Amino acid sequence: CATGGHCTIKSVLHFQAPHAAAALTWDLVAVDRCSGAQSVVSSSSSTLDPSWNQVWTSDQYSVPSTHPTLLYAVAESPYRVASAPVEVNGSTACTPGA
Repeated sequence: CATGGHCTIKSVLHFQAPHAAAALTWDLVAVDRCSGAQSVVSSSSSTLDPSWNQVWTSDQYSVPSTHPTLLYAVAESPYRVASAPVEVNGSTACTPGA
C-alpha cells in the first residue's frame, strides 16, 4: 500500500447480540501525517440484520496524498467507532514549516 496508489483494505465491525436492525454507515478516512488534514476516501452503508454479529467490507481505495498517511475505518451510525490506524508510507517526506 503506497500513497498516491491503490490499497486493498478489509475492515470488520463486531457487534454484541442482541441488537436491532439498523442502517450502518462507515467511512474510510485518510489523515495526512504532515498537515493533519483529513479526507473521506470512501463511504459505504448497509442494513444491519439483527442476527449478524459482524459485518465487513473489502475494497480497493486510492490514497489521496503523497505524504505519509494514516487510514482509519470509522463507523458513523448506529455507533461511532474508529479502527486502529493503518500506516501508509509516503513518497514525499514532511517538510517543517511547509
